[in-house]
Amino acid sequence: MSSVISETLPKFTAEALKLAAKQSERCHIVPVHLRRAIKKYLQEQEATHMRRKVLSLSQSFDGIKEVNLLLPSSTSKELVEDPLKAMESSQRWKVKTAYGDVGLTYQEDQTVAYVAARMPAVYSALYRVLNEVRRRVPDFTPAKVLDFGAGTGSAL
Repeated sequence: MSSVISETLPKFTAEALKLAAKQSERCHIVPVHLRRAIKKYLQEQEATHMRRKVLSLSQSFDGIKEVNLLLPSSTSKELVEDPLKAMESSQRWKVKTAYGDVGLTYQEDQTVAYVAARMPAVYSALYRVLNEVRRRVPDFTPAKVLDFGAGTGSAL
């Protein structure tokens, strides 16, 4: 795979960077059938606390951004002191079954907030990225997709 990419990419020059940065498509609009499905799903939900749920989700993303800024300095120290700590803390979110770990649990309000506030943008971004990959590396044919999200399937 790496040989396919290296053969199709131009040399690393200023002109190559300009070509890579050039947008090949206009901004993607979420398809009508998906917009209708989102609207229908949101209408079926309790609207009473919808704004609070969306605000809470946005605040949690802001918190994640702040923590990510600290990661380079703190992660290496934590890994040296206790390499298994990150694995232990992630275990509390995993769903255990007789078949092993099957994923992470999300509450309904988190999923509703994600669909209302983030899903259209995430869908459009993924659509754009995958179209660019297809345009630049025509032979690339992924066999699997990992959609790690709130269960809405927006990456599909």
